[in-house]
Amino acid sequence: MFGGIASVLYAAVVLAWSLRPDSEIAFSTPLWWTVCGAFLGAVGAVGVPIVLWVHYRVRSPVALMAGLLLFWHVLVEYPPIGSGQGDTPGFTFVFLFAPLYAAGYLLLAVVERWLRGRTGPKLVAG
Repeated sequence: MFGGIASVLYAAVVLAWSLRPDSEIAFSTPLWWTVCGAFLGAVGAVGVPIVLWVHYRVRSPVALMAGLLLFWHVLVEYPPIGSGQGDTPGFTFVFLFAPLYAAGYLLLAVVERWLRGRTGPKLVAG
């Protein structure tokens, strides 16, 4: 539930940010494709680590998510890493690489659970 709420909020913030008059983001797809794509990207980038944290008590995916969002939304915007000339790359790469982030989150969760041993709730039922 918390992962879904966070995904909806993140997608809403991205879409609201893109509606600003001075935004460089332009959508070439129909509105429903844009909203669905933003939500699916947000699930992969934001929802998965929150679900892993709430349900399985693994924290490393949330740390990676925080680092990724910090990188794409803050550090890329400002020099010396970024050009300081727009918000398009941050939003684009968070959504574009969401499947890779979700795979990384799952891998980190498995490694964290393995390092902790077999105490607490299991990540994989079996």
